[in-house]
Amino acid sequence: MKKLRLYLSHTISIRKEVKQWEYGIEHNYNIDLINPFYDLNKRENIERMDSNDNEIPYKFMNESIADDIVSTDLKAIAESDGLVAYIKKPSFGTSMEIFYAKYVVNKPVYIYIEDHRLLRHPWLVKFSDSIYTSLIHLNKKLNSISNKLD
Repeated sequence: MKKLRLYLSHTISIRKEVKQWEYGIEHNYNIDLINPFYDLNKRENIERMDSNDNEIPYKFMNESIADDIVSTDLKAIAESDGLVAYIKKPSFGTSMEIFYAKYVVNKPVYIYIEDHRLLRHPWLVKFSDSIYTSLIHLNKKLNSISNKLD
C-alpha cells in the first residue's frame, strides 16, 4: 500500500513538539511526514540546537546555506503529496512554504493553527484546503486521506 507523503511545515522553535506529533502520525497511520529539520539535508544548526537549548537558531546562516536549505525544502514540497502546516505562531518560512505548495506547485495544504484569532486570516483561507484548531480533527482528516490511497 502506498504511503501518503506530506511535507511538514513548522517553525524551528517547536521542532521537538512537532517531532513527537509526527511520530504518532507515522506510527498510527499510513503517512510519511517529511520533516525539513530532520529528514532532509544534514542541518548542523539543528544538531547544535538539539544538544544546546541556548543555541541561536540562525547564528551561522549565510547565503550558501540558506540557498541549500530553501532549494531542498522546495524540492521536497514539489515531490510530496501535499503539505501540513503546524502553526503555533506566524512564521516566515511556514508562510512561504504554504504559498509555494498551494500557488506554485498546486498541492493540497492542511493547516493546524492554535491561535483562533488567525483562523480566518485571508492568506490562510486562500492558500489552504482546510484549517483545524484541533490536532484530533487534523489527525482524522489525514487518516481519511491516507486510507483512500491504493
